[in-house]
Amino acid sequence: MRKILVSVIAFISIIYGIEYSIRMKALGTDFIGLVPDFETDLYINPNLLGNERLSGISYEPGLSSPLSFRLCANRFGWLGRYWGSSFNQVNGSNSITRSNVYLKDLWMLDLRGKLPKFLANEVWNLYNDGSYSSHKEYHNDINFDTSYTIKYLFGGNSTYKLGEHISLIPNVTGGFYFNNREYQYYGTISSVEKLLFIITGNLGLFYRNEKADNKFTSWYLNIGGPLSVKGVDDLPYPIWSHVEGDAGVDMKFTYFARTLVTKIGYARGYPVDSHSFFVIGIRDSLLYQKTYEADTTLEMRGFRNVVVLPVGIEYNIKRITLRIGSRLEYSYQDDKIWESDSTIQRYSEHKLGWGYTAGIGWKIGEHIVLDAFSDASISNFEYWSIYVKYIY
Repeated sequence: MRKILVSVIAFISIIYGIEYSIRMKALGTDFIGLVPDFETDLYINPNLLGNERLSGISYEPGLSSPLSFRLCANRFGWLGRYWGSSFNQVNGSNSITRSNVYLKDLWMLDLRGKLPKFLANEVWNLYNDGSYSSHKEYHNDINFDTSYTIKYLFGGNSTYKLGEHISLIPNVTGGFYFNNREYQYYGTISSVEKLLFIITGNLGLFYRNEKADNKFTSWYLNIGGPLSVKGVDDLPYPIWSHVEGDAGVDMKFTYFARTLVTKIGYARGYPVDSHSFFVIGIRDSLLYQKTYEADTTLEMRGFRNVVVLPVGIEYNIKRITLRIGSRLEYSYQDDKIWESDSTIQRYSEHKLGWGYTAGIGWKIGEHIVLDAFSDASISNFEYWSIYVKYIY
């Protein structure tokens, strides 16, 4: 019976990083997909199913719901995060209320031997990614402004092996953004609704050649559109800036979120010994978005380029594993900025930055492992995240 990873995260409160293990956070997330890591690789390449089973619990400080849980089983996987937040402020006759509910999960299905061979080796990753948020403001018992927004994307990927070390990975995602707003200003009530359907995806090549213990060469190439709610929300311009609603619903479609994203990564690992290695790499990310300012024919264009040179080391001393990651980053931004007088200004910026991460692993027993990492103050344990897992 094949063994696959099933991860269940039942209660946590951040909107990104669902696919990152604590170990990879310690080495640096620029190495995602480049340094062999079973828990993280499974998110990218579902054909890596079948290696091990585990269960665990992690704690990440600074979050309103910092606990996460992981569980392993056969042929089926689930990696999920569900959380919410609320805010309420009352000042005399004025009040503001905000609430949010988030959903982000990954379902892994191993259907090898159950479906026809042409169905991408019968190993699939399926994704849910969504949120519901509401905002209510009441002023002087006369004016109010209420709205709610629903964002939901569903997608999946699978893998076609092109050779011993290289795979073709298509990702397909679709969903919708919906916003309803109703407000009153001195007796006049107005309402606006917007509905935008999104179809997006990307195509990737994934290569890894593990020549010996901790000696490997990896690279990937992805091209397409954003695949997550966070990826869409982080675009230079709001995805529905060109969608104007009225008393009815203005329904529109957008493909690839009017955005092209290209990501390239490369890394080489050099063994220190059979349990330790040193890794260097390079990663480049390009983003180009084209849209229009609402109710105008003025074209808006956003461009981002980020080049990162990461370095990492994982060094094992008996039951203890030390991890350090460092990165040098250069970023370039070139946008068109909308001005209130209906003019467009160009904005360009160059940045150079440096950062580090650190972590430690401890094999407590034959099956129990503790991983920890920090990307802030190493000496302050309030910033350390901890993950305890049982491997069997």
